[in-house]
Amino acid sequence: MNDAIQEQPERRLEQREISVMVGHQEAWSGPLPPPEILARFDQAVPGSAGRIITMAESQQQHRIEVERSVAVQETQIKRDGLNFAYRLAVIGLLGAVATALVTQNPYAVGIIVGGGLITLVTRFIPRGKKKED
Repeated sequence: MNDAIQEQPERRLEQREISVMVGHQEAWSGPLPPPEILARFDQAVPGSAGRIITMAESQQQHRIEVERSVAVQETQIKRDGLNFAYRLAVIGLLGAVATALVTQNPYAVGIIVGGGLITLVTRFIPRGKKKED
């Protein structure tokens, strides 16, 4: 029996080192953090919660003003396009009437009204925003 014990290979216990890394991350969307985080900001720097809220309010007010300005400008551009198209139409029709009176040729009037005038008028009438991909 002694020989059997000596013939067995040595068994070694392997030691393995396992390391675990734990991380924690918080995120929020929107102009203000959740109230718990806002309170931690205020603990770290007194008064910072109020400044963060004021900053968010002023940013919101700025955004409202910019959107209002863009809406006014878009409306003005459309109105200008319609006014210009109207003026071109009136000038074109007066030109067509003058051409009809002078030449008494209905084809010349048709070419003026049908060809150039309709093309110019439709060019200046806004059709809304184009879809961007």
